[in-house]
Amino acid sequence: MPEPYLRSLARLLVRYSLDLKEGERVFLEGPTYAEDLLIELYKEALDAGAFPTFALWPRGQAYAFYTHAKDIHLDRNDDVDFRHIEMA
Repeated sequence: MPEPYLRSLARLLVRYSLDLKEGERVFLEGPTYAEDLLIELYKEALDAGAFPTFALWPRGQAYAFYTHAKDIHLDRNDDVDFRHIEMA
């Protein structure tokens, strides 16, 4: 059961900060430790009539990337990431 403040924060973000309207699309992403907030944002976006989608970053993903990536990885913009954004 999520904390009540997460529900309130999600409502504030979706209804006021983002001002999501019916039919709009939104892409939510964040680390796995923010999963409860992302779920509340997802539910609130649905309640607003929006079409949300989201992605979770596994714990340690950023560290693994920046300690193992080669120049070819650092110089390239990943088309997969941009496709998610374009779909939203």
